[in-house]
Amino acid sequence: MHALPGKLSDGVIAFVAAVLVVVALCQVLGVPTPNEYADEGDRIEDHIQQSLAEADAHNISGNAITPFLLKRVNERSGGASLSVNIALIKNNAAVGATIAVELAKRTQAQT
Repeated sequence: MHALPGKLSDGVIAFVAAVLVVVALCQVLGVPTPNEYADEGDRIEDHIQQSLAEADAHNISGNAITPFLLKRVNERSGGASLSVNIALIKNNAAVGATIAVELAKRTQAQT
């Protein structure tokens, strides 16, 4: 470890603190599917696996794979996968908002 020359400025300290916050926030946070859609999970997983096999059989890959899978899984599930995905997006937003509010409260408490 090297000794630092002189005192660090408030700006440098603030910058380092901000970088540490960003590094901490860049971690992955898994948000589950809402409970009311939990039963759909296994059925949708089966549809995903079938659609992946179909994509492989038709040599669908690269940029074409995601739209293909979304369409086929939605068709196979009778639209249930779309409902689950929308619920998951809403749940992610709610968890993100809760975290943001709590971080803001802590930041305000420190000032």
